Amino acid sequence: MTPSSQVRQRNSSVFWVVFAVVVFAAWTALLGMSLGYAGPLRDLGPGMELFAPIRWLGELCAAGAEPQRWQALWAMWALMALAMMGPASVPYLVTYSRMGAQVGRAPGKVSLAALAAGYIVVWIAYAAAAAAIQWALVRAAVLDHAGIVASPWAAAALLAMAALWQWTAWKESCLVRCRDPFPFFVSNWREGASGAFRLGILQGIACAGCCWALMLLALVGGVMNVLWMAGATAIMVAEKFPDPGDRLRRTLGAGLAVGALVSGLVGLWHAWGG
Repeated sequence: MTPSSQVRQRNSSVFWVVFAVVVFAAWTALLGMSLGYAGPLRDLGPGMELFAPIRWLGELCAAGAEPQRWQALWAMWALMALAMMGPASVPYLVTYSRMGAQVGRAPGKVSLAALAAGYIVVWIAYAAAAAAIQWALVRAAVLDHAGIVASPWAAAALLAMAALWQWTAWKESCLVRCRDPFPFFVSNWREGASGAFRLGILQGIACAGCCWALMLLALVGGVMNVLWMAGATAIMVAEKFPDPGDRLRRTLGAGLAVGALVSGLVGLWHAWGG
């Protein structure tokens, strides 16, 4: 191995260590925010009472108690995006880091960091939009104090929206680029950190196209429910594998449609005084 190759390998190792630490810190902060909730943990969604023995962790995160400001909601959604979409970005980062032989020069840690930064910028923008939606729904009394939709009609609408998106050609085209980013990276390659940042933004847009509706279902599963977040992360990562992912996309769409129907029927039952 040449000295330059050793330097590139060491730089890459540093990047991946930092990346893992950042993602782990995001999950830890989210758990701390959830456990800092002032009410019973069961209010945050199914399974959260399992974390009762370590609720002391919430005392380390003062932001955990019911965000009242839009900025706090934005910070929470940004952490969710970083924690959930960080693992989903690993294939793009690995692909980019292995492109040296095809484009003539292996990227360094600065370019890898720039690619990740462009990707993160897209999700921070998404977090701002999601926080605005949550804030509007809170003010309209559609969400309860734990940030979960209080109306079965609202839950049905969100589930139906996510189900329909699963079957669209837009979702499928975004998944194609997420499953194999190599052709897109080669055709849009630009040297240096600025080129990597641009690629990160473009790939982040494709990833957001895959996952935006599933992410928004946090308003049904619980915006402070880390078990829901972990499950949703696993699903969004699994969707990016070609064969099982495509079957999962269609099956999940059908399941969400059934959930929307059931929630709508519950709404009718309540409307009829059941």
